[in-house]
Formats: sequence, C-alpha cells, structure tokens
Amino acid sequence: MARPKKKIDYEMAERLARIHCTNEEIASCLGISKSYWYDLIKRDAKLSDTIEKARDEGRASLRRLQWQNATQGNVTMQIWLGKQILSQNDISRNEITGKNGDAIRIEEEAAAARSVIESAINRAVERSRKKESHFETDTETIN
Repeated sequence: MARPKKKIDYEMAERLARIHCTNEEIASCLGISKSYWYDLIKRDAKLSDTIEKARDEGRASLRRLQWQNATQGNVTMQIWLGKQILSQNDISRNEITGKNGDAIRIEEEAAAARSVIESAINRAVERSRKKESHFETDTETIN
C-alpha cells in the first residue's frame, strides 16, 4: 500500500518564495523532502509559475523599499542605486610624476635599478668565494 500523499500548503510556499526562500528552505518549512518539492515544481507548471511570480514580486517589493529609502534622503541607498542602475562608480585617477613634474622614465629607472642589483649580487658572489660576510654596509650598496 502506498503512503498517503502529504497535503501541501501552496499559499505558504508562495509566501516563502516571495521573501526569496530557497527551494530547500521551502521544502523544509512545508515538511517535505527536497526531492519531493523539486518533483512537484517539475510536474506542476502552475506551481512553478506561481513560485517564480512570487519571487519576482519579492524583488519588486525590495526595489520599491530601496527606492523609497533613496528618495527620502538615504544617501547610502542613493549611491548604491546609482551604481546599480546608472553604472556610476568610485574610480579615482592618480597621476604620478617624476622630478619637477616630468614624466617618469621607467626604462631608464629600471636599467639603473638593475645595475645596482647586479652590482650587489656580484659583490655578494665575490665575498662568498672569499668566505667573507654577505652583509653590506649602506655605503657599499649605494656605490
């Protein structure tokens, strides 16, 4: 003998979907298994449409509240909606210049840095061959 079918509270399912409960949460609140809930919404197009419509209504309701907050002067909400709807952003541009406001010549600076590093490496190699300390003084590194 088959198990008796559980009575589903479709109104509760709709209310839960409206506040964006997941399918798993809806199944749990209805006291049914997740797999049974998924079977129900696959088999019953009306139920599936009702759940989707309820979620759409929930999004619209949330957007309405956000809009009200923004129009009532909530600056944080105004900024957030501006970013979401108007594609506004917080990008700031910084310009870095060299001496006297001139452009930085990266290639020349990189070559000079490479030269200092190579020189320090060569000195360290030479010292290790002579079994000297690998520590340099600031004066040696700069020269």
